[in-house]
Amino acid sequence: MVGDADRVHLQLTSTDVTSMSAVVDFIASHAYPDAVIAIDASLVVKNATGQRPCETLIGKTFGRYRASCHTSHLRRPYATTGMRLVRELEKLRFHHDFDVQNAKLRPGRWVFEVYPHPAMVRLFGLHRITPYKKGRVSEKRAGLAALRRHLLSSGGGI
Repeated sequence: MVGDADRVHLQLTSTDVTSMSAVVDFIASHAYPDAVIAIDASLVVKNATGQRPCETLIGKTFGRYRASCHTSHLRRPYATTGMRLVRELEKLRFHHDFDVQNAKLRPGRWVFEVYPHPAMVRLFGLHRITPYKKGRVSEKRAGLAALRRHLLSSGGGI
């Protein structure tokens, strides 16, 4: 998806991006000189087993909302996929390792890891996550419709 933060709306989506090279090509052809990419995947995995500290913290803070993270460690399949994607994006001049405290309104290309469920809980004042990934097709559609309503009511412009 490509959005325009100045106008707060979705500009472009793609349904045929199915490989690492296709993701990188899509970003390369659509990213502006000043761009932010938020990736819902583990981008730094250094632990051989167990959870990363950020996953543990999210579980402690948001577990009661059913917004805990899946565990990421180097023995998991695809554990290094996010790190490989960051390396590819660095070739396009995206920065991943930056100081969040000093990142206010800085120009440039930035990439960071996100976990949407805790954000949804906080932004929309939910008592539990809105399920949209698991279950029967009708349940997923209902979850996506609810998520769309939340986004529209919060000014998300989708």
